[in-house]
Amino acid sequence: MLEYRTFRNGDPPEILEVWKASRDSRAFAVVRTCDALETLLFAKPYFDPNGFIIAESDGRIVGFAHAGFGATEDKQGIDHSLGAVYIVRVHPAFRNQGIGANLLKLAQSYLARHGAIVQYLGGMFPLNAFYVGLYGGSELPGLLESDASARRFASAHGYEPFDKCLVYQRKVEDLPRVADTRIALLRRSVEVQAEPWPLPTTWWDAAVLGNMPSLRYEMIERETQTPIGRAWVWEMEYFGQAWGFPTVGITDFQIDPSFRRRGYGKLLLLTMLKHLKEQQIELVELQTMSTNDSAQGLYEGLGFMKVDSGQAFRLSRPLDLTNLPPLKESYPTKLPQSHHGFHRAGAVIPITLNEPTSIKIERPE
Repeated sequence: MLEYRTFRNGDPPEILEVWKASRDSRAFAVVRTCDALETLLFAKPYFDPNGFIIAESDGRIVGFAHAGFGATEDKQGIDHSLGAVYIVRVHPAFRNQGIGANLLKLAQSYLARHGAIVQYLGGMFPLNAFYVGLYGGSELPGLLESDASARRFASAHGYEPFDKCLVYQRKVEDLPRVADTRIALLRRSVEVQAEPWPLPTTWWDAAVLGNMPSLRYEMIERETQTPIGRAWVWEMEYFGQAWGFPTVGITDFQIDPSFRRRGYGKLLLLTMLKHLKEQQIELVELQTMSTNDSAQGLYEGLGFMKVDSGQAFRLSRPLDLTNLPPLKESYPTKLPQSHHGFHRAGAVIPITLNEPTSIKIERPE
């Protein structure tokens, strides 16, 4: 008999089996143990068991859907007006029986009950509470083009594509030779520092990426110590296992507006690639919005190749919550608003721009 209920603490082993069996595109990381699910999903400070809907057939978990919310504008709390069904997965042996549609409706109902005015299928910032490290790559991209079945599912249930991002990758074994005379001059005037296990600046960033081995790069003007640019790099362990290469993702790559179009972004990214190669990293991924022509030109000029694209899918028709299947709730719902516990940051390490430097990403004592 088919039943629907919410998450229980003993569920992760069977959830993992559904994840493994239903992994059908490059969008999904390779996950072999429940530790990854615990770290990247269930241990999040805002995880609500009643937002994780289970489909069970004769006592066996055969599918699940996971609903959650987005970040407030200052990234210090949860915005319940923005909701997303982050994922819907059904074991291949139980597909085409309406299970996915029922899971989706129950997840939509959960979001609506807790204040979601706008609903999405798939996550993209600020709706990136869950699945960074498990789906999509260096950032949550909505639904990837390579995840064709999820896109068909979204369209069939009244979701329409919205914002679009592009996914770029580059091997770092052969670094580019850049014919830009500005680079040599800029090297003399700036410093680039790498900080292992950096302290996130907001509660949301700490919750999303705080447990990942990370580096924060910062470029500063040597004479005035003025910040010029920065980037955050994190180890994409479970995607690297899928692709066969030690892989990192670059996020939050920014250059101060007053320093743009002067070669600083190119120098920062080149320095990062060189440094990551010294750390035995083989593959680098980053994403940018399809409307950001300058970022695309920078990445493609340094040899990054577009490997995929993603789109947020927004519910475009009235929410229909009639004929919901019965749902058993396992625990009372308690949605936190914010939390301010951060781990301690590592020491800042300068990178010599002309000579190789080697550091290890290690958690401080």
